[in-house]
Amino acid sequence: MTGNIYSIKDNITVKAAGLTIAMLQKAKMLSAEGRHIEMLTLDANLNYDSIFEELAYNKSLDSKVIFRNVYVDLGGDRITHNDTRRQIDHPVDERGFTTKQADAATYRLYKDGFYAMYKRYDENDKLLYVDYFNELRYRTKRENYDRKGYLRRSQIIDPSTNNPRVEVFYNKSGEPFLNKWIDLETNSTRHIIVFGRNGEVIKELKNEYELHKYWLSDVVLKNQVNPIVLSEKRSEDQLILDLKHKSMKKVAVFHNNHFKEPFDFGAEIQDRKKLLVDSMDKFDAVVFLTNEQKKDITAQFGVKSNYWVIPHSAPIIEPQEVEKDWHTIVSLQRLVPHKNVDHVIKAFEKVIKQVPKAKLQIWGFGPEEGKLKSLAKKLGVESSVSFNGFTTNAIGVFQSAALSVMTSSFEGFGMIVTESMACGTPVVSYRSKYGPEDIISNNVDGVLIAKYDIAALSKAIIDLLKDRDKLEEMSQQAKKISQKFSYDSYKKSWLELFDSLS
Repeated sequence: MTGNIYSIKDNITVKAAGLTIAMLQKAKMLSAEGRHIEMLTLDANLNYDSIFEELAYNKSLDSKVIFRNVYVDLGGDRITHNDTRRQIDHPVDERGFTTKQADAATYRLYKDGFYAMYKRYDENDKLLYVDYFNELRYRTKRENYDRKGYLRRSQIIDPSTNNPRVEVFYNKSGEPFLNKWIDLETNSTRHIIVFGRNGEVIKELKNEYELHKYWLSDVVLKNQVNPIVLSEKRSEDQLILDLKHKSMKKVAVFHNNHFKEPFDFGAEIQDRKKLLVDSMDKFDAVVFLTNEQKKDITAQFGVKSNYWVIPHSAPIIEPQEVEKDWHTIVSLQRLVPHKNVDHVIKAFEKVIKQVPKAKLQIWGFGPEEGKLKSLAKKLGVESSVSFNGFTTNAIGVFQSAALSVMTSSFEGFGMIVTESMACGTPVVSYRSKYGPEDIISNNVDGVLIAKYDIAALSKAIIDLLKDRDKLEEMSQQAKKISQKFSYDSYKKSWLELFDSLS
């Protein structure tokens, strides 16, 4: 009999990237099939109720999926998408204090001539935290509040380093349940005490890793029969391997390329992937998203009976009256170095000389945004390039575009490729490992070019924009991706894997 399924990740945010989107999709599918699936997070986020609520509202997460967090569980609470606690509002002004506004969301409070408090609010005027200062203007304490206005964490600040020395966490009822001591030299946790409802000490632990292991073993998995635990990110591999449970099944999922630069076969294995590569026999199943990655792993490390290939499914897009702009190119990628969005802009400089009506829409967020805007201005194309930030409607973006571009140095699968193609928007993509070559049929439903060949990138875009008939035929072929990577096949493969572990 297949037990409950647990998917572990360090954190989950509303602005979900590919790995989190894949986890949410899998959880939603399993829940719809009547499987008990729990998503487990390990960070100290104080607002998982709000995150869960927004994910459920956006239909990114089925509300029947159990969403758990170590700091919520140990406080005796649960995460809900319907937080019924009354809202507590915290006014800026305090009696006996003088207030000075620092900017739109921050305030400094003075008392008897001394700087005493600093308050920061969010965009909805909800208090995020309060910092307290002594007469020498050293910060001594920080109080963090959740979005309902409840105190959830107090930090005692060391004046010599301005870093937390001690943290106390409070549950939704305001009761302290966890005390954490931090080593100032390493900025790492060196001692943790977990308290019960009556204030009794129920566990003492050395560090965060031991806290996570205790929570998973003694709280989440205790008394479970045949549980299946998924390691979705390499930072969780060691934790899962160290869990002691007589009937637990362990599954590791490769969500990304495992090579160091240049990210191709023959390169060294990335340091954070070495543990999994060296421990694949210790997992009951290892899942790859592409046949190409399984082939490369097999060539290096031999055939294993626990290898599975389960690609993500492509969406089925219902026909809609969305007018496609046959001169618009979109790049929907995080604005980080390995995505090479600068290559798209450099290629576009050549495109617009041949196709003056062409427009480039860049969707995404990240630390490279400033550099990319400067590059567009330097190349003189800023009037035809728009930076549109994060979107929760990728499908709408792709539906209205002529084609999309993917320029990553490496990938794990490339969900944006299948999403774009399902919308009838062909993709011009680098031949990066892994995904594009498993997904795109070159010059049939998209175009594959050598990595970093900006001249070939611009030529492929120009050729398609100038040949409307070819682009429209390629658009029709691209839509077939929804059958090639069907949801039914995706569902069948995952259910077969879990059933095989019973």
